[in-house]
Amino acid sequence: MKEKQLSYNKITGLVMMIVIIVWGSLLFSYQAEEKQVQPVPEEKGGVEGVEIPAKKFKVLHIMSYHASWPWNQDQFNGFKDALEGLDIEYRVFEMDTKRRSSEEWEQIGQEARTIIDTWKPDLVYANDDDVQKYVVQHYINTDIPFVFSGVNAAPEEYGFVGSTNVTGVLEQEHFVQTVRLLKEIAPDVKKIALIVDETPMWRPVLERMKEKQSQLPEVEFISWNVIHTFETYKQKVIEYQTTADAIGLIGIFHFKDEIGQHAGQSTKGNDRYA
Repeated sequence: MKEKQLSYNKITGLVMMIVIIVWGSLLFSYQAEEKQVQPVPEEKGGVEGVEIPAKKFKVLHIMSYHASWPWNQDQFNGFKDALEGLDIEYRVFEMDTKRRSSEEWEQIGQEARTIIDTWKPDLVYANDDDVQKYVVQHYINTDIPFVFSGVNAAPEEYGFVGSTNVTGVLEQEHFVQTVRLLKEIAPDVKKIALIVDETPMWRPVLERMKEKQSQLPEVEFISWNVIHTFETYKQKVIEYQTTADAIGLIGIFHFKDEIGQHAGQSTKGNDRYA
């Protein structure tokens, strides 16, 4: 029985490598309009020596994904914590791109831009790549400040470098460190298969990972699969049970189903507001 259990574990108990993501900072500057200001006490969220305009602010948060996902919740909560004590009216818009077909993204981006143009926020906080492409880059060098987080692509791709109103934080993967941690946990891992969906945001991630694989000579990366369908994904996972020691899931949200629709498409209709 013990021998049988070990055999089962060998096949099904593969270590699933999770790419640990941290933010590396990259800042740009914008010129703010001069306004009447007053100091904010440190106990109210202020910083010594920093003066804040005396007004009620309107902040629009546009997320590439959906508000129920902890990833988005953590980013937004961190953003709000840093501004605690200020008089702010928040509004949130979900693009919901992980659960919606890419054919819808331009329309959803237009909806977000309509809110910006009509509500006229004092600042827009935009996280992850999709909102940068479909929203933020339409406002480069305008009067509205934009702050981004969780961006995988190089800032040059969105035209942010040298812009006067965009600042933010890039999302950078700890690829080498993650594999080394995996080797500490499971020393017998020698072959790793990587799986990623077709979302454009993963292209720079894969490029960076491939550039660093020479730092891991003890590991062979047997595949860098960009998978398009959910059926192919299932087949590959089964195949790797006998050909790989570990599977790295880089992105698994945008697979198509058997009739060509987005397999993760939301059933909530147009419920993109929070």
